[in-house]
Amino acid sequence: MSGPSSPRNPDIPRPMGGPRVVLGHPAADADASAAVERAGLTVVATAATAGLLKRQVGALRPDVALLHAATPHADAALVASLARAGIPTVLLVDAGLRRSDDLLAGPPYPPYVLAQAERLGCVGVAAWPPVPDELLLRAEQAAEHAHLLVQADPLRGARSAATGGTLAFVGEAGGTGKTQLAANLAAYLGVVCERRVALADLDLLRGSLHDALGLVAPPGRDLEGLHAAAAPLVAAAVAALDAGRHPSASDADVMALYRAAALDAARGLDLAPYLVAYPRGGAGPAVDVLLGVTTQDAGERVAGDLLALHALVDLLRERYDDVVLDLGTGGDVLWHEELAARADTVLVVTGPLPDTVERVARGHARLLRATGLAPERCRLVVNHAPTDARALPPLHRIEGRFRDVGAPALAGVVAHDGDLVGRARLADPDQPLLPVLLPDGATRRGRFVRGIEDVVRHVRPGLLPERPTGLIAGLWATLTPALAVLGGWLSRDTARVAAGASLVPADGDAHGGE
Repeated sequence: MSGPSSPRNPDIPRPMGGPRVVLGHPAADADASAAVERAGLTVVATAATAGLLKRQVGALRPDVALLHAATPHADAALVASLARAGIPTVLLVDAGLRRSDDLLAGPPYPPYVLAQAERLGCVGVAAWPPVPDELLLRAEQAAEHAHLLVQADPLRGARSAATGGTLAFVGEAGGTGKTQLAANLAAYLGVVCERRVALADLDLLRGSLHDALGLVAPPGRDLEGLHAAAAPLVAAAVAALDAGRHPSASDADVMALYRAAALDAARGLDLAPYLVAYPRGGAGPAVDVLLGVTTQDAGERVAGDLLALHALVDLLRERYDDVVLDLGTGGDVLWHEELAARADTVLVVTGPLPDTVERVARGHARLLRATGLAPERCRLVVNHAPTDARALPPLHRIEGRFRDVGAPALAGVVAHDGDLVGRARLADPDQPLLPVLLPDGATRRGRFVRGIEDVVRHVRPGLLPERPTGLIAGLWATLTPALAVLGGWLSRDTARVAAGASLVPADGDAHGGE
C-alpha cells in the first residue's frame, strides 16, 4: 500500500466532466484511484484514514466524498461535518452484498446496509469494486443535489435514548400484547412524564390500536389518509430530484438523498387532521395517535409506497420527543423489516411460555439476518408474566434462548393483570383508559405499572429514578408490611376521633372498670 494520500494517475484515460471526488479507502493507492476513474469520475485525492479524508475534502472542495465502509475511524460525525460544508458522501460497501437489479425484487442492497448508510448520514450506497455505471450515477445525483442535503438535513444519526427517537414493538408471535405495551408505554411517556409523544399503528396486516384505545377515526383521517396526502408530494419531489426522469424503485430506496427530498416534501403536511389526542376531552398532557389501516387493500396501498411511509415516520421523529411504533407480527415482509431496521430502539416482546419464547426467538433471528439489525439496539420485554412472581419461568432460561440471537438486554417483565385492565376500561366506558393512567395508588404500586416503568428506565434512562435494589430493596420489602399495619391502626384511630370517641381511656376504664 502506498502512503495515505496519492495523486490521481495521469496515465489512466477517463471521461471528461465526471464529478470531482476524494476517495476514502483503507487501500488508498493507485489501483483504487484507477478503479474510480474507470467508472467515469475524477479523483482529486485519496485518503486512507477518516482524518486525512476530512482534511483533503476541506482543502480541495470536491463535488462528492466517497467513503469506504472499512475506512479507519470513519463515523457519523465525519459525514456530518462534510454535509455542513455542502459535500455529500456516498458509502462504498462490498460488492458481494449487492443483488442483481430487478425492480420486482426491491432494492439491490439489504435493508441494514441502507439503514446504516442513513444513520451515518451518507446520501447513497454504491458497490466496491465499482459496478459499471452505478458509482457514476450515484456521484452525479449526489453532486447535482448537494444543496438539498444542506437544506433538508434529514439524514441524522440515531438519536440517543436520552434525546428520544423511534421505539418499535416487534415479536414473531401473536397475542403477546405488543399493542397494549406500545399504548401503555406511549401513555406513560406522554401523559405521566409529559413528553411530546406520537403513537402510530404501523401494523399493516392486522392493526388493533383503535380497539385498545377505544378510538374511531373518521374515514380518511388515519394512516391511509395521511399516506394518500403525502404520496403525491413525495412523488413530485422525487421526480424533480431526478431531473424529470422517473426513478426505479431500487433507486428511490437505495439513495438516501431521495428520502431527504421525500421528508422535505412531507414537511408541508399538516398532521393535525390525521392525529387523535388520547386521552380525549382534557386540557392536560396527551399522546397524539395515528390510527392504522383497517382493510387489507389499504395496507397494501401503504406498503406499496415505502418511500412515502418512511417520510411520514421521519416527519414524526422530527416533531416529537418519542415516536412509538406498533409494527405487529410482520413476519418476513419488506415493510416490517425496513421499519424495524430504521428504528432507534427495537423492543422484542415475548410471553413467558416456552413455545412463545421459541417462536419469538426464531422470528428475531430471521429479522437480524434479513436486516443486519445491531443487537445493541434491541431490548427484550417479557409480557403477560404471572402476577405471582413464583410462577414465572426462570428469567435466565428466557434470556438464554435469545443469547444465540444477539442477546438483547432485558428491559422489563410486565405482569398480566386482567383485573387491572378491566378496572381501567370500566373507569370510563366511553373511552377505555390504560392501566398506567389509573390514578389510584394501588395501581401505581402494581406489578403491571412497575413493569412499564422498568421499560421506561431502559429506553429513556434518567427519566425516572432507579428502583431500589439490593439491601435497600430488602429493607423496604421488610418494612412495607409493618407500615401497612401501622397505617391501618392510624386509620382506625382517625375514624374514632372523627366519631367523637376519645383516644384516652376514662378513669374507670383505666382502673379496670371500678
